[in-house]
Amino acid sequence: MSRQAPDALEPAASNLVALPSVSDPSPAIEHAFDMMDCVLDGADPMQPIGECLVTVMESVDLIVEIIEKISKLHPYAKVAFSILTAAYRVLNAQRDRDDKVNVLIMAMKDTYESIWTAKRTWQNSKALESVWDKVSQVTMDCCNFILKYRKTKTFTLRVLRNAASKTDETIKKFEGQFQDIKTAFQALTAESIRAAVMKIKSVQLESLDEVQDLHIQINLNDMIYPRGANFDPKKACLPGTREHALHVLQKFASGLALDDQIEATPSVLWIKGAAGTGKSFLAHRLVQLWSPHGKMGSSFFFNYRTQKDVPPHSLIPKISQDLASAYPAWRSALNKIVGSNRSIRYETSISQQFELLLLRPAFSVYIPLPILFVIDGLDEAGDRKERSELIEVLTTRLHELPPNFQFVLFSRPERDIVAAFSKGQQHTVLDIQYLCSEDDSDIRTLVEDRFREQRANFKNQDWLSDRAVSLLVIKSGGLMIFAATACDYILVPTPGWTPAARLKQVLELDQDPGIDPLYRTILATNIGHEPQALAYFRDVMGRVACFKQPLPYSAHIALDSHDKCEEAMKTILPFMASLLHGVDDHTKPISPIHKSLIDFLMDECRSSSYHVNDSDHHQRLVKGCLNQMVMKLRFNIQWFYKQNLLHWLEVLNLIEYGEPILALVARVIRWSQWENNKELTDTSIEIEACLRQTSNFQTTSGPHVYLSTLPYVNPAHWVHRYHHYLLHRLPVVTSELLTADSPLEKTLFHLVRDGMGVVQTLFSPDGAHILASNGPLFVLFDSTSYEPTWRQETLNATKLRHWQFSPDGSSIYLLGQHLEFEVMQIGDGTRRTSRIKIHPPEDVIHGMISPDCRYVLSLTKQGTLQKWCTQTGEHIISTSLLDFRSFDDDGEVAFSPDGEGLLRWGGERSGHQIGHWSAKTLSPRIFKGHKARAQEAIYSLDNSTVFSYDDDCIIRAWNLQEGQEIWHTKVHEQHALHIDCLAASRHSQLVASGSGDHTIRLWDATDGRLLCKPLQSQYGSPTTLGFSPDGRQLTCITSEGIIHVWNVERALSAPHHYVSPIQHVVGVQISSDSSIIALAIGKQIIQIQETKSAKVRARKSVRANNDLWNKMAISPNQTTLAYADEEHSVGLWHWQTPEQHHHLSEGHGDNITSLSFSRNAELLLSASEDGTLRVWDIRSGTALPLHVLDGFGNNAWAAVFATNGNRIVSVTFPDRYEVWDPEAEEPLKHAIYGRADEDVVLTFSPKGRRLLSASTRGIQLWTIIKGRLSMFGPNFEADYAEGSRVGAAAFSPDGRRIAVAFEDGTVHIWDVDTGKKFGALLHSHCKAQTLAFTPDGRQIMAASTADGVVHTWDIATEPSALPWKSKPADDQYWFSPDPWDGWVYDTGPDESRLFWVPERFRRGFVWSDRHRVIGVPETRVDISDFVHGKDWTKCWKGPASSISDSAS
Repeated sequence: MSRQAPDALEPAASNLVALPSVSDPSPAIEHAFDMMDCVLDGADPMQPIGECLVTVMESVDLIVEIIEKISKLHPYAKVAFSILTAAYRVLNAQRDRDDKVNVLIMAMKDTYESIWTAKRTWQNSKALESVWDKVSQVTMDCCNFILKYRKTKTFTLRVLRNAASKTDETIKKFEGQFQDIKTAFQALTAESIRAAVMKIKSVQLESLDEVQDLHIQINLNDMIYPRGANFDPKKACLPGTREHALHVLQKFASGLALDDQIEATPSVLWIKGAAGTGKSFLAHRLVQLWSPHGKMGSSFFFNYRTQKDVPPHSLIPKISQDLASAYPAWRSALNKIVGSNRSIRYETSISQQFELLLLRPAFSVYIPLPILFVIDGLDEAGDRKERSELIEVLTTRLHELPPNFQFVLFSRPERDIVAAFSKGQQHTVLDIQYLCSEDDSDIRTLVEDRFREQRANFKNQDWLSDRAVSLLVIKSGGLMIFAATACDYILVPTPGWTPAARLKQVLELDQDPGIDPLYRTILATNIGHEPQALAYFRDVMGRVACFKQPLPYSAHIALDSHDKCEEAMKTILPFMASLLHGVDDHTKPISPIHKSLIDFLMDECRSSSYHVNDSDHHQRLVKGCLNQMVMKLRFNIQWFYKQNLLHWLEVLNLIEYGEPILALVARVIRWSQWENNKELTDTSIEIEACLRQTSNFQTTSGPHVYLSTLPYVNPAHWVHRYHHYLLHRLPVVTSELLTADSPLEKTLFHLVRDGMGVVQTLFSPDGAHILASNGPLFVLFDSTSYEPTWRQETLNATKLRHWQFSPDGSSIYLLGQHLEFEVMQIGDGTRRTSRIKIHPPEDVIHGMISPDCRYVLSLTKQGTLQKWCTQTGEHIISTSLLDFRSFDDDGEVAFSPDGEGLLRWGGERSGHQIGHWSAKTLSPRIFKGHKARAQEAIYSLDNSTVFSYDDDCIIRAWNLQEGQEIWHTKVHEQHALHIDCLAASRHSQLVASGSGDHTIRLWDATDGRLLCKPLQSQYGSPTTLGFSPDGRQLTCITSEGIIHVWNVERALSAPHHYVSPIQHVVGVQISSDSSIIALAIGKQIIQIQETKSAKVRARKSVRANNDLWNKMAISPNQTTLAYADEEHSVGLWHWQTPEQHHHLSEGHGDNITSLSFSRNAELLLSASEDGTLRVWDIRSGTALPLHVLDGFGNNAWAAVFATNGNRIVSVTFPDRYEVWDPEAEEPLKHAIYGRADEDVVLTFSPKGRRLLSASTRGIQLWTIIKGRLSMFGPNFEADYAEGSRVGAAAFSPDGRRIAVAFEDGTVHIWDVDTGKKFGALLHSHCKAQTLAFTPDGRQIMAASTADGVVHTWDIATEPSALPWKSKPADDQYWFSPDPWDGWVYDTGPDESRLFWVPERFRRGFVWSDRHRVIGVPETRVDISDFVHGKDWTKCWKGPASSISDSAS
């Protein structure tokens, strides 16, 4: 039963001695063991003391070895040595060296060394048993002291200052004991040793017992205890006021009934009242009066200004701790509860707090007298959600406490609080107006007290008479806050107003009850209505309103990012002394005197022109905080990038950092761009771009930051240049995506940082500058260096309708939403003139500044065109445009560049047309030709051409004079998703279009040819485009608010090779001869592409009311596409014959599950979950219902025409196979039940002799003999992932092989005759939903709705097994057509991760030499020299080795 710690320091093997076991240990020993276990479990380990014990342990081990040989060791001695071992274990990891304890330990060490030195004297003596008992007792007491001291010493210093001296005294006594032992063993005989040792007196550890008692206090001190919730006597109402109300409350506090007619009142009293009725004054006064009686349990004052420090969950811990301070029994009970579960100290569940910290101790402690608890400001305990649990506990649980616990609660009658108190009968509710109804004189007392000094002066009696005071009391309407605020307003000096005038002003207020009229009067007098003053006022009060914790003047100034705040503060604060604290003393926080002021300002209906919108100011304060971080928290980020970038990314991956890492770098970019740190900006932009292109380096695995992500970095990127040389033996990635030269010239992040609205850009006339704005913020850039020349922010700026450089480029003319007009200087951005106000009609829908900046043009909803002078704001002329209302009101309009022309388009009635009006002809010219709704139209800069686009993503060019279409874009070159913006170059050479597919395309403005590879945006989809005057630069603003500047000449040098990424593919189907593929894109787009080149052959907008469904079929002659929609209709598209439109035919009552053409393409077969098969006659070009075959109400999973067209085979639930005559309504023979599931796919062999059925329940061949199905051939075994379904199946052209694709990304091929697998599985990362062999049978093609990309495999010879595979992401398997988690796995039994593929490279990822991906840049990875698994660290080469390697 040795208690030696298992991890105690072990001496040399020769010195090890096993301590004998002790039978029947005494209670003292058991206590020592319990104490030691407690210390081991709960102590905070330390380092240096443990090091000192090492030497003591060495000495003790040697001595114990000898003592065991000569004497029976007393149990206490063994306990002493065990505790010494435990002490070593606990103290071995100490972090803070304690000199006093170390001195004591060294005294022990010296003592045992002296004993060892004197061993010749005692080693042969058997008469020293009592000596060893004494020595062990001293050792045990000392170790006990050390352990207790360690456990309590920090508490001693913190809680009981005088305990330190007692501890020092105890240490000295132990030092003396060991010195006495040391001296005794220096005697010459054993008897002398015995005599000297036995004289040593034991050390009394009273001081440590006192320290141990402190643990009760420590347990409670560590509990939640709020700051700022205490009673403040300065906030109590004046003595002599509210006497009746206080009498009622004190009566309640004494436990007496409020109503003499009833025996008792519930122990919870809620006092409700509106803002300013004096609730808090009364609450503070009640606490002030009741505290001296010793019956005050606790008080708590919520305040909106201290919500951070006084959260709702701090109320009950404070109440319980206040009771513990007043009642020792409560203190003891609470300590027992907390000591049993120390996590209770930090509990934030209010219901749990009530149960454990109030209810449980309340029923274990008897307190005979009534105890009062006052809680004020419940409505300020956070918002409704934050205070909901507190309100619930207070209204439903307080009555469970002893009846002598009396609670008085104060708050406004907020809706949630009223609802909570209205549910039960365990409380009494009083309105403060009723409570104070007999205290009418209180407001007079307050007013007289405030004016006491002024009324003592004889000069003031004329205006401050008794009558004036009485009128002011009446005007207050019983509101204390009204009276107090009015007095402050009258007494605080205001320029131009005497106190008498201000008093008169207050007395002349309307009789409207409440504080609002007073606030409006004070602000109107002190602030006024001048726009600049109002802007300053909103700026100052917006900040005050936003701060949850008020800040002083200096903090307000520090958080101002554009030096506007200080001027506003200096202008406004002197006039706010009657409403704000901290106005005169700048060291104190600035805060409202009463919360009702903030409520007033936040409510626009109440405050009108003084309304403050806090959302605007929150954004500014965030910006100010970031600026402070920039200035005060700077470090060498450039050095950090070079030294620690990869380590930082690794750590962020390991801790699973949630925010995109590139967002962190983007912040650095914005900061560095503002600070004009070009090197840091350029580096950060490259890093940010690298992070985007490599899926943010977030591999969820730290090592793969090096192994997997770095290989995908462009060799020209900064990250590759500075970090790739440190590593070797990585995967080798080959992809055009790595080496492609981007025409992107610059990325500007400036306006995102401060952006509040839509970002816009404009080149100066000479092209030397780029002006960018998001509404309130303007930045002028040099168009060569792209560095900001200046930036200016306009306070409270409205949305801009238009802006224009002056012809000479010296000024910028701005036109606001309400046609307010101002001019900014190009030199520094300052306003050169004051605003000129134009007074247009209210129904203006568009406006612009003329190119010469002499006029403002506006257009009304009725089609009235008006011209205004920019110099005077005067109206010049009005013109009514004819037939303007023939277009819908929700249509769009655009002016020509010279302001002489106007375009209108859009709307329901006229959506396909575009109207053009000119100053010469007021009648419109209508452009007709769009087959879908027009979305935008623009003029060429020479006013000769109009460019437009529609919902079909077709761009058209029109001759403006003749109204004829010049060209339209070819379907195979169109954007994959909706177009969002257009721009034309100055000399009508280029047209640029931006799309939701995140690309920009450049078109020849003369013939509509696509000129180059689409420009890819990495920062959202393009929303605005603009060419420079010389056409060499193109600015693009994205949906993320980022500005791209593209080099047009470089872009035009890149030929167009690849199709753009297709998103939202809902259906795919490869033709039986593998020549074309049909795609259903989004809700209403279908298109045909060549499989070998991905070239788009045809594209069509279905323009139906219903979304497309995922079932399609291509006719055997490849001329017709059949498709279904979500409303169970069937459509046909003769895509090679444009004049033949698609036709939708209704009939099915549920989802369509399959479509199949007859071999001669005259009939179409559809199967549905409604249990029917329908045969359609399509010879006329439309789908005409011919026959309905009823599957007896069961879901029809699949149906197909036999090759000769005279038979139909269907599979219905459950596993029912049937053969039909297309012209009969009954199946030919009885059904056969085979293996099938809802994923079943049916396909006939080319000669029609065999039928293949494939599902997860089995793969089977069938023959049809005399209308009956018979199973044929061998069984085909497939090894696929659990839960994976069949996606597609196909016969080879010679019918000798079959292929089946599963949703785990694999394709299986079998020999039909033998049933054996033809080579290994083919692998891709998408769920293949269509399959087809090439006519020569040497290749197989597959496609998925993941992106519509065609995958091909060479199967001329048997495929070999792959060394890797993909796996689906757990949360995406069933829902995503591409559930790949991005990892490439080993094919071994442990399926370990090999490397990770960033999302950008996944579409074209090639899995083997036989595999190809059509139409997208391929990505191939060589891992022949790759270190992975447990050897992954061998990839690190380091700086030194890299130098030597390069040298060699």
